[in-house]
Amino acid sequence: MPARWKYEPSLDGIRALAVIGVVAFHAFPERVLGGWIGVDLFFVLSGFLITRILLDEMNRTAMLDLRHFYYRRFLRLMPPLWSVLLAVLPVIVIAKNGDALFKAWAVAATYLMNFNRAFGWGPEYPLGHTWSLAAEEQFYFIWPIFILLAGNRRRLWWWIAILIAASIAFRLFLISRGASPVRIYNGFDTHSDPILFGCALAATEVSIFWRRLISWLWPLWLGLIFIMAAQLPAMRNDIMGVGLPLLGLLGCFLIISATHGEIVRVLLSMRPVVFTGKISYALYLWHFPLLQFSAVRLHLKGPMLFIPIAASFGVAALSHYTLEAYFRKLKLRIAAAKSRSLAAA
Repeated sequence: MPARWKYEPSLDGIRALAVIGVVAFHAFPERVLGGWIGVDLFFVLSGFLITRILLDEMNRTAMLDLRHFYYRRFLRLMPPLWSVLLAVLPVIVIAKNGDALFKAWAVAATYLMNFNRAFGWGPEYPLGHTWSLAAEEQFYFIWPIFILLAGNRRRLWWWIAILIAASIAFRLFLISRGASPVRIYNGFDTHSDPILFGCALAATEVSIFWRRLISWLWPLWLGLIFIMAAQLPAMRNDIMGVGLPLLGLLGCFLIISATHGEIVRVLLSMRPVVFTGKISYALYLWHFPLLQFSAVRLHLKGPMLFIPIAASFGVAALSHYTLEAYFRKLKLRIAAAKSRSLAAA
């Protein structure tokens, strides 16, 4: 985020809620039916933050340095992903069905897992969870171009509204034609509106009245999110048809409550919650292969799955303090060098 923005720990708190829901869903899908909605909270937050960053740069410089943007995204996303890819590679090499597993590995490495799952190209084990990373990476690739073409905040808002309507309409059309829930859930074209809701929030000047009202109603937003996380079954077209826009709205309300409501800000800014949010990317990457390996190879189940969950937290924390810390410092040095060059110009 731009240096002039004040760091808001409550946004890391939202990341913590999202990743805990996803981990619980993958470990105990029979008990945490709707933990999958954590992915959509990630989507909303990503759309919001990336759009804010890009709009801020446009306001300050009247342009976008796309090369610098893509390079920052590369330094943030690629090292943790490749640490996981390299870690699972030996398991794939010695597996009896190694050829099939290597196809899944290659799909994950090229950010195509969402298309692989949506259209049934091939296997996904043990990296099927990278479908959401693929969706976000595809968004990062095209969204700066949309902002450049829009030219100003007002025109961008209308573009976002049109894209949200198009995504929902196309999803409902495919559902009416009998498309499978797997196609609907994993397709970038049919599951992009939560990201776009976050973009819309970043492009909207929310009045003080609405910020206060939404923040005051925070028990309703948090309550709905927890109820959905506990009870909302995945992979049902009737739920995804109208549920994804609802999740987009709830994500926006949660962001407003977290940044403008004192109670929610305090709750989401507690140190353990913020720390979980800080390691959420690595935790998301590591937990699924470790759970899959533990269940398939070691035959762990029930409470025993807390062992790979604890291991996921440990590896994610190690990644945060070592691998990711190195590349965070590298990003800061690059940003400082760019600032000096702009000042000299």
